[in-house]
Amino acid sequence: MFRHRQILTATEELISPFTDHQPEPGISSTAWLEIFREITEGKRILLVSSDEAGEITGAVQLALAAKENDLHRAEVQKLLVHTRFRNRGIAGSLMCAVENIGRKEGRTLLVLDTEQGSAAEKLYAKCGHTQAGVIPQYARSADGSLHDTVISYRLL
Repeated sequence: MFRHRQILTATEELISPFTDHQPEPGISSTAWLEIFREITEGKRILLVSSDEAGEITGAVQLALAAKENDLHRAEVQKLLVHTRFRNRGIAGSLMCAVENIGRKEGRTLLVLDTEQGSAAEKLYAKCGHTQAGVIPQYARSADGSLHDTVISYRLL
């Protein structure tokens, strides 16, 4: 059984086990400081899952659009599952939880992007997301290579 909770603090030690590569020094800290600012301002929700012992197993973010004509939508970002906890349904559970929070926040449309051909692309389709298109060379990996990105959406 996994439970979900919103948190306002995290460290690079939390994020490192969730990725297959080591991030460049300083980038992760800077990005997290911006994320924490947005969380405290109510512009973003960070949802974290943990096991029964309290060990963090995964996380996902929901960036709430804040412009007057965008208040119906939010963007799902940075779905991460610790490598030791993969293939246990945690990612799907986090997606369900983030959709429920989106509904509670009055959002009727969720959008996200992911690397084309990735396991995440298949997961999002399984969770009911519809592919809107592909943008070539949209995302840059830590090694500097560019990847095509799938943009998808889900009406809530």
